[in-house]
Amino acid sequence: MDDVATQYVEKHVKSHASRPDQAAKFATWQFKKYFGTWRNRKVGSIRKTDVLDLHDRLGRDIGHHTANRTVQFLRALFNWAGEAGIWQGVNPATGIKLFHEAKRTRFLQPTELHQFFLALKKEKNIDLRDFVNLAMWTGARRGDILSMRWKICHS
Repeated sequence: MDDVATQYVEKHVKSHASRPDQAAKFATWQFKKYFGTWRNRKVGSIRKTDVLDLHDRLGRDIGHHTANRTVQFLRALFNWAGEAGIWQGVNPATGIKLFHEAKRTRFLQPTELHQFFLALKKEKNIDLRDFVNLAMWTGARRGDILSMRWKICHS
């Protein structure tokens, strides 16, 4: 497994990420942290029951988000290994029902507004600054703001 994970990071993650070094570092960390006991196993020895057990354990001990991302990482690794011809077989991470994840909503707190607007004032990108201001003061959705057209009226 360790060799396949290393190849996956070097040949796939780095070439498809917008920040290759950061993505490679995170993928390597994730593999070592959550699949450490699997490092010396043959890729073909990983069974769906192993993945289910790992998913359940991570969901219980660490959280549903981490458990889901870990299974998705493993699924992608096996898909890549199959496409690259390194491994043949049925992906053991396919068909794993992921935990439900409630979306989080975050609002600026009244005590944070002053600092937020100071930081926004320092933003060098004028368009971004105007966009955020317009969104904040109108409550309009991103798509609505992006589709707005300005017409200059001469009186």
